Formats: sequence, structure tokens, C-alpha cells
Amino acid sequence: MIQYAGRVLIVDDDVSVCKVYEAVLDKAGFYAASANTLAGLYESLKSFSYDVVLLDLQLGQEEGINGLPLILREQPFAKVYILTSHGSIERAVECMRRGASGFFEKTGDYDRLINEIKTAVAPKAGVETGDDGMGTIGLIGDSAAIQETIATIKKIKNVDSTVLILGESGTGKEVVARAIHKSSLRHADRFEAINCGAIPETLLESELFGHKKGAFTDAKTDRKGIFEVCTNGTLLLDEIGDMPFSLQTKLLRVLQERQITPVGSNTAININTRVIAATHRDIQDECRSKRFREDLFYRLSVVVLHIPALRHRIEDVPKLAEYFLEQFNNRFNKGVRMPDNRLMARMMAYDWPGNVRELQNSIERAVVLSTDDQLSLENIFQHLDTSARRSNDKTWDFSTAFALPLTDAKHFFEKVYLENLLTVSGGNISEAARVCGRYRADIYRLMDRYGFDQDTFR
Repeated sequence: MIQYAGRVLIVDDDVSVCKVYEAVLDKAGFYAASANTLAGLYESLKSFSYDVVLLDLQLGQEEGINGLPLILREQPFAKVYILTSHGSIERAVECMRRGASGFFEKTGDYDRLINEIKTAVAPKAGVETGDDGMGTIGLIGDSAAIQETIATIKKIKNVDSTVLILGESGTGKEVVARAIHKSSLRHADRFEAINCGAIPETLLESELFGHKKGAFTDAKTDRKGIFEVCTNGTLLLDEIGDMPFSLQTKLLRVLQERQITPVGSNTAININTRVIAATHRDIQDECRSKRFREDLFYRLSVVVLHIPALRHRIEDVPKLAEYFLEQFNNRFNKGVRMPDNRLMARMMAYDWPGNVRELQNSIERAVVLSTDDQLSLENIFQHLDTSARRSNDKTWDFSTAFALPLTDAKHFFEKVYLENLLTVSGGNISEAARVCGRYRADIYRLMDRYGFDQDTFR
């Protein structure tokens, strides 16, 4: 069975340019997708993992360079290459100082592009495994909880059992899934991740299982699904708790029969894909509430890993801070030093509701804003100082928003709107989606962004 060499995202406002790159990459054996705006880039990064992102510097009226921090934050394993036109080489070099892997001029030299991408995604010699490998692929910490996770990964590295990873948003569930893959016998083959809660139900089946030309209105060609793309490798079904109930039945059949049937086809395709699932939800409660199939839960949970919240392994904060500090110093060409004892004490006293992701973002912000090679308390916790807060009577002072930067003001309104929407709908996600004219997946994604729990509104 033909395997894709890697997954590439092209980000360019010119649709025709994207189509050319997609055709070239497809011919070279890559799975290519495209986005035309920063919003489209964000949606793509939330839905799939990519090996390489080709980012144009100018996206219509938007600056493509503004998408670079987003890519590096959401998918730190992806290689980013800047697409440049004549006269923009200096800006491309600046992007490399900020974390991009390289740049390509839009000269039509597709051979160089393909060779560079093949080198970027090729399995590296000496894949990190064993005792010394876990830290280098993101499992950082000396706490008993994280060491127990590492010990379990070592026990299951030579088997193909399904794994269910549970934990709050931002705890590093995808990092754990990648560590499982990297330490397994499948490490030389594909790792793919798909967010089951970020893709509309009408498209998710096609993304998982593929489709035949003409299966639906926009099916212009045959397309392999992600199961087939990473056969012999590992597939992470992220946010499995948000998978539509109708697709849960089909997934159960795939896991049992090791076959998929593309949309619009009557021919089954054999697959050999290891499945890892992850969710921030209480999946057993979802089963009791009949929102998740109990038989699928038992099929997925052969091995269960509970990833602790950062507040439950607070002793790992210094080591995580050191790890992120080194990353961002290298990316931004800075020499910011570790926090002093007083600041570290404050950092360890905070409960980090956004978990490791919140800590990572705070370190990045503090490094970027540092002017004296020191991390400051104000920069570490800036997101708390400027966030709008509710009064006890749950009224909101919208005048506060006018003192915020535009992006923060938008987030302020979005959070207020979402909370009122969920309150009125009684926590009914389908009703909330209907009222605001969005997909259920959009509501779940916003809830994750602002830390809302569905049960709070029931």
C-alpha cells in the first residue's frame, strides 16, 4: 500500500498558487492541504498535525508572519518554510531568526522544494527511545506522576494495544501520544493526529476514512483518509469524546475489523494502524449519559493513561520553565535567564488552570517582552492582569473592553457571548450551536479556549 511521505500545509491567499503546490506535492507522494487566511491557518492547525507548513509572507491584507508564532505554539514539531517573492528575502531571514526552518522563493524550482521537504520529514537516525529519549520528545519532569507515565510508555512500546489518554486541556496529551509512537516499533512510520471535535460531522467521516470522486458535491478527486495515510504507523484521535455518536459506531467497526470503507465506495481497505485516543472529558460520565458508546470506550481503553494537571505536579514547573526558556531563547536569539527564587516561588504558587500550555505561553511572552535578559512577574502573569473579570452579580462592564487592544477586546466579547449563550441554552451544545449559527465543534473549541465546563451551565 502506498504511504504518504508526510503532511504539508500550504498557506497562501492565492488559491491558484495553493493548487499548484498541492499538485506538485501530491505527485511527490505528500498529503497536501491549503489555507488562505490566518483564520484558515488556525482551523487547519486545530484539525490536523502537519510535518511541514509553507507560509506566504503576505496573505491579502494580513501579514503571514503573524501566523508563525501560532504554528510554533500549536504544532512545535512542524517545520515552517517561508514562501517569498523577489525583494522579501530580508523578511524571510527575520522569520528564520524567529523559528522558521528556511525559505523558498516563488521561482518554480519545485525540485529543490521537494528535496528540502523530504529531508525535513525523513525519520532521523537514532530515534529517541529508552531512558534518555523521553525528555527529548517533550516528557519533562521528575514528579512521581510524570515518571509513572514514562514507565507505562516503556511497558507498552513493543505492543499495539489501543491507548486512551485522559487529562485536562493543555496537559500535553498529544506530546504523550507522540512519545508512545516514537518509542514503539512503528517509530519509522507515520504519526498523524486529528481533532475529532474541530471538524464538522459532515466532513469528519471523509477525513477519517477517505472518499471516492463524486461521493459528495466537493469530492472532485479520490482522497485517502487519515486511517489509510498512516497505516503501519500511529493515529491519534484527539478529543474523541466530541466525536459524533453516528461515527462512533463506524469507528468501533473499524477497530474490530481493521478495515475502512471510503465514503462513496463499496470496497473495504485493510489497514494496520495503531490507534491512540485522547480526551479532556470524563469519558465514563459521557457513557453514563449515553453521549459516548460504552462498547467503544472499552475497545479504546485497553491501556489508560491519566495525565495529571500541572497543579498536581507543581514541582515540575522549574524544569518545564527551563525547557521552554531554552526553546524561546534559541527561537528569538535572546539570553533570558531563569527566574529568580522569588519569581519561581510565585510561579509554583499559581495553579496554572491552562496547564503546561499556559506555562509555555507565559514563558514565551516573558521572553519576547524582556529587555534586560530577566523574566518579570508582570510579563509572566500579564494575561491575568489584563483579563476582564466578572463582578459578583455577574454583570459585565463593557467599557473595560475599550481600554484593551483590539485582539483582547474581541476575546473579551467572545467570552461574554459564549457564557451567556451557554447559560441560556442550559449547557445544551446543540442548542447553543443552533442559536449562534455555528457547528457544535466550534462551541466545544471556544469552551476549551476559555476554560468553560459544560456541567457548570446545566
